[in-house]
Order: sequence, then structure tokens, then C-alpha cells
Amino acid sequence: MVSAISEDSVSASASGQCVVVKEELPAGNYILVAVEIDTTGRRLIDEIVQLAGYTSKGNFQQYIMPYMNLNQAARQRHQIRVISIGFYRMLKSMQTYKIIKSKSEVAALMDFLNWLETLLAKQPNKEGIVMLYHDDRKFIPLHDLGGAQEVLPD
Repeated sequence: MVSAISEDSVSASASGQCVVVKEELPAGNYILVAVEIDTTGRRLIDEIVQLAGYTSKGNFQQYIMPYMNLNQAARQRHQIRVISIGFYRMLKSMQTYKIIKSKSEVAALMDFLNWLETLLAKQPNKEGIVMLYHDDRKFIPLHDLGGAQEVLPD
């Protein structure tokens, strides 16, 4: 059982002052999912390279093939690199030197959303899913995943 969870969001009013709006999630029986999104950086043009979710009932983890090659900082941070063999691009671990299975961004997001739907279907007594994002320093906010549902086909 999760008691009320609040999220503070800051917006500017017409007079230029900051206004704090408090949104509360009603108390209920929710599935808690810890989410991790690894990106190549914090800029808008940076890409997601790994998407993961964890609950006490299971987990999800998927590497994503970036469109561009990873820069030095991203290679060091994630210990992966993009290699090309002929016309094929692949992710390779810099620790084990093995090829890592990866998918496109759209396919990985579809799989993640399907995993969330499966979690909810397996636990019909739950009222919904609360996603916990633990790294506020990253550029891509979790609520952007909600926009993915509008873009991705049914």
C-alpha cells in the first residue's frame, strides 16, 4: 500500500513569479517500478543507450543501438562501444569484449510498455503503476516516456 506521493512542479505565473504546484497521487495499492535510463549525455540530441526497470516480481533490461557512435565520455561511463562489421553496427562490451544484443529505440520502448502492461495484468488487484526514477541529474525526464505512447503504434 502506497500512501499519498506528491510531486512538486514549478511553473512561472503571468507576473513572472514562480508558483509551486503540488500534485498528489491518491493512496492506493500500486506496483512500484524502479526505472533506469542510461543516455549518452544530458543534451537534447543525446540518445538513450539502455532502458531498465525493476520490481519485486521481475525486471526489464534492454540496450538500445544509438544512431551515432558514442563519444569518449559515454564509452567510459557505460563501458560499451559501437563497432561496425561490414554494413552492420553493433554494441560491444568493453569489459567482456562480447557483442551486446540491442534494439532500436522504438522497439525497446514498445517492449518496455508491453512489460509494464504485463505486470499490471498479472496483478489485477493493483490500481496502477508508480514509476520511480532515481537520477535527477539526467536530461531525459521520466514523464517523456508518457509521450512515447502517443508516438508508438498500437
